[in-house]
Amino acid sequence: MAAAVVIPRGELNRLYAETQARQAREARRAKHISTGKTVAIVGLLGVVGMQALAALQLFPLVRVVPVVAVPQPDGSMATVVHGDALPAAVQERAVRATLFQYVRLREGWSSGEAQYAYDVVSRMSAPQVRSAFQEWFNLDKPPGPQAVWGTRATVTVEQLSGALLPNDTAQPDEIYQLRFRRTERTYGRPPVVSTWVVTLRYRAGQNIALTDGTTINPLGVLVTEYRPPEREGVPTLGDAR
Repeated sequence: MAAAVVIPRGELNRLYAETQARQAREARRAKHISTGKTVAIVGLLGVVGMQALAALQLFPLVRVVPVVAVPQPDGSMATVVHGDALPAAVQERAVRATLFQYVRLREGWSSGEAQYAYDVVSRMSAPQVRSAFQEWFNLDKPPGPQAVWGTRATVTVEQLSGALLPNDTAQPDEIYQLRFRRTERTYGRPPVVSTWVVTLRYRAGQNIALTDGTTINPLGVLVTEYRPPEREGVPTLGDAR
């Protein structure tokens, strides 16, 4: 059996004092580290908060801009921000498509789509054109569409052809002529099909509401003149539209 090691009391007191001093130093060091981390976190939160405040102050200056992707001959895609940066052929197709939708909503009819058609045509029309359209649309007797068709019928419009006409007048606005087939369907009756031609003037690249530019009118088309449609084979009698 090994002999027991006897440590003098004075040596025990010295070792005990050193242990207490070491534990006190480690406690102070841990406290300093914890305090430093807290200060760093608070400082970081302050910086983040200042950045967030700056971002909020700048937010009204942020504007959402539609980006159009244009297919290239090699299969890649090119993006453009403004409509006037599109290739000429793409611009023309976009304008033609927009004008057809304008005519479709103006000359067609569906009681379920009536409010939408009224809003879109109104927003895409110059003041005089808009006033004439709204006056006709709101008539509670013929030739107002609500009186003529109401909920009893639907009218669909199909494009047959469209062409940009030469502008030999003093007005700078472009001239577009659209030929379309109109089909009236009334409950209990056979469809009535007719062919019409409408001529209008328009401008593109107009300042419009952002929501219009991203939903119904990406190139800012504004109809400045809308002549009464003429039915093929039937003399025109004039129309408030």
